[in-house]
Order: sequence, then structure tokens, then C-alpha cells
Amino acid sequence: MEPEEHIIQPEETKIERDTVSLSMNYEVQNLLTKLISWGKFVGVMNIIQGSLYALTIFLLLLPTAAIGVIYIIMGIKLVSSANQFQIVLHSLESHSLQRALSDMKSFIVLNGVMFIIGIVLITVVIFLLLFVGGTFLEFFRETLDDFALANPLT
Repeated sequence: MEPEEHIIQPEETKIERDTVSLSMNYEVQNLLTKLISWGKFVGVMNIIQGSLYALTIFLLLLPTAAIGVIYIIMGIKLVSSANQFQIVLHSLESHSLQRALSDMKSFIVLNGVMFIIGIVLITVVIFLLLFVGGTFLEFFRETLDDFALANPLT
């Protein structure tokens, strides 16, 4: 006979997760306070930056508006995360910690996506500049050669 293995039911796991106690020393509270203030500042700045990008839809059309919306969402997620961390700091509530970490994860993922998009766009622009620059250089070289041949002073 094989020994029976103890299988943890999902309900038991959930209960264990909800009863985890949180405790913080002074250093953790100080770090969390700084994280909250910087998180709110950077979040608000992302919202402002996103709004400015979104307003350029009139000049540059859809791409900047889409980037603006992403920055606004990033800012909202970061401010929400900071607010949830503030609740955790004052009440040590595990649900708020979970939500704060979830919002922080969303911010970091969106920020990573924006970095990837930025790198791709910069690479495309560099290749376009090299191609267009080479084309213009060749055009001007031919024009200058024609001018040198037509100039009777030389």
C-alpha cells in the first residue's frame, strides 16, 4: 500500500494567504514612505506627459495619441500603487499590499513595453536617416559634379 499524500485544498491555501501577518521596522517604513512620495510624483508626471502626447494628435495623428494613452495608464497605475502602499503603511493590510504590487507590476510592464517600442522606433529612424542621408549625399554630389563641369572659371 502506498501512503496517502496530503493534498492542500485551494480553500486552505487562500486562508493561509489571508492570515499572513505583516510587520515593518523603521527602515522598511522609511523606504515605503519614500517609495510612496516618489511613486506619486512620477505617476503624476507620467499623466502630464501622456496628456501632452495625447494633445499632439492634432499635429502628428494617431501614434502620439496612443503613446499618450499608454503614459496616462502608466501614471494612473503608479499613483494607485502608491496609494495602496500608503494604506499598507498605516494598516498593514495584505489585500492592499497585493493590489499595490499588482499595480506596480502593471506600471513596470508598460514601462518595459514603452522602452521596447522606443528602441524599435529609434532603430527605424536611424536606418531611415542613413538611407535618406545617403540618397541626399549622392544627389548633391552629382549636382556639385555637374556644377564643376559647367563652371568656366575652373
